Amino acid sequence: MEPCSTYRPWQDKTTGKTYLRPDEGKCLHFYYFYFIDEELGLCYVRVLAWCPFRLQIYLNGHHRLTCCLKRKQIGHTRLDNAFLQIEDFERTQKMADDWRVEKLHRKLDEWAARYCPVIRQFEVRYHWSLEQVEFSTDLLFRRPEDLQAIYGPLTRTAIHTVKPDNVATFLGRKLSPLYKGRSVILQHPYRRHTDQAHHETGLDQDVRQVRADPENRDHRE
Repeated sequence: MEPCSTYRPWQDKTTGKTYLRPDEGKCLHFYYFYFIDEELGLCYVRVLAWCPFRLQIYLNGHHRLTCCLKRKQIGHTRLDNAFLQIEDFERTQKMADDWRVEKLHRKLDEWAARYCPVIRQFEVRYHWSLEQVEFSTDLLFRRPEDLQAIYGPLTRTAIHTVKPDNVATFLGRKLSPLYKGRSVILQHPYRRHTDQAHHETGLDQDVRQVRADPENRDHRE
């Protein structure tokens, strides 16, 4: 069961007329379409199977930038969701900045018509808005050894700085008063696991990039 938008009947007692009013409910019938777009890379569209047929679309700016770099034949190396090497940073930054909302809306309208064709019966168009956005700052070091010197303290500081109430905020929740004074940070196990992950993933040899992610914002608030 997933939360969804729906309608419920409502009667105006003064006029005696019955209307449909927006409401929130739970639904089992969602369709997920995953695909690789030639301009935006890996995306998905979630379609609510009943009226008002709300759509949720996910796309990744790094995947979109990768497609741009390939079209312009600019050499680059991407590992998962991070760029480790780019031949021309100046041109790449211009391409990242040149993301016109009008062009994106045309793409979203195209997907809406493809994956939710029933909307054509109502002769309406979708209004697009941002539900959740993540902004990140990628710091790329010229040499792996420059990052190696600070990687361990950097990750341990990040782990110990973020407390349970911060994590709850990131998830759009508040920590229950029942847990007040009961949250504990275990330093030694975290440190051991961090150092172990540092070793097992080969960070001592080849990593040159680190990312600073601010809090994700849910724009429905």
